Order: sequence, then C-alpha cells, then structure tokens
Amino acid sequence: MKNFYAILGVKPQATADEIKRAYFVLAKKTHPDSGNQAEVKRFYEVSEAYEILSDSEKRHAYDLRQTSQIHAESSEDGGHRPVSFCRETHSASDNAFHQKEMHVYRRQLFFKAVFRVILVTICFAFFGIALSAIFAGSRVIGIVAGVAFGFFLAVNGSFDLATFFPDSTQQKLVTYATYVIMIMSMGYFIFLFAYHLFQ
Repeated sequence: MKNFYAILGVKPQATADEIKRAYFVLAKKTHPDSGNQAEVKRFYEVSEAYEILSDSEKRHAYDLRQTSQIHAESSEDGGHRPVSFCRETHSASDNAFHQKEMHVYRRQLFFKAVFRVILVTICFAFFGIALSAIFAGSRVIGIVAGVAFGFFLAVNGSFDLATFFPDSTQQKLVTYATYVIMIMSMGYFIFLFAYHLFQ
C-alpha cells in the first residue's frame, strides 16, 4: 500500500489545512506542463494522495487499512519490525481493537449508504407523482417509475456490486438489468412529456 502521507511529506497527524498546503506546493512543482516524465508521474502520485487524504471518510478508511497492513506484516515476521516503521509495539488485543474499529466503520458506511438510497428513492417517488399529475398520467405508474429509477440510481452510486455479486458475469447481468429498468422508467416520463407536448 502506498504511503500517501510520505508522498505529500506530511505526518499522519497532519490537519486538513496542512495536507492542502503540502498538496498545492507539490502540485505546482510537479505539474505535467514541465514535460519531465518523472515529474509527471510524481504529480499523479501527489494528486492520488491528496484525493484520499482530503476526504475525511476516505482518509479514515485508508488509515484503518494501513494499520491493519502493519499488523499483518508484523505478525508474518514474528513482530520484528523497525521502530520507525511500526512506530509502536502492538499486542494481539490492539490488533483485535483495530479490526473491531474497522468493522464498526464499515457498518456506519453501510447504514449511510442505505439511508442515501432510501432518501433518493423517496425523492424520485414524489418526482414521479408530480410529473404524472402535471402531464395527466397514471400516478401509480409514475410512482413505480420514480421509485425504480431513484432506487437503482442510488444503489449504483452508493454500493459496489462486487460486494454482493463476486462473479463478474453476475455483475454485468445486474448492471444491464439496472440500466434497462432505469431507461424504461425514464422512458415513461419522456412519453408523458412528448404526449402532452404534441397533444
């Protein structure tokens, strides 16, 4: 795993402002316009690091993954790691604590995603009812189309299909089915609009 803190030249305890300042300094130095291939590669590494560390949720997840990797590597060689790399000695109970913390964090992300899906679905349901009322369409079909479109749109934006469907073929089938349902839902609203426009 890349050490994004080292790439930006900041400490793991750095504040958001310190990370931002470090990024702008390095981005200016390594901008692709320089034409130097090494500098261009460095610029993309700096940008990748900033993308993760500037987002509080992504940064927290990265920190947890990095901690877990340190524990795993420390366990593989009997716990003999350089002090500068390990920073401190971690016992089995520490490792269990970090695993539990990661589990809690993932669960929080999951519930946030579920809430986002519910909220977006409800919004599109009302959107479907409103459009059906405006263009004198069926409110039942309008709410079904709105719910279907909002639900699949929110699910695609909030969840990784690989979490539920590890097989790539299943992922493709689900993706195609999702697009078909979303197109059909949107098609209903387009039909209402066109019918009302040319009536």
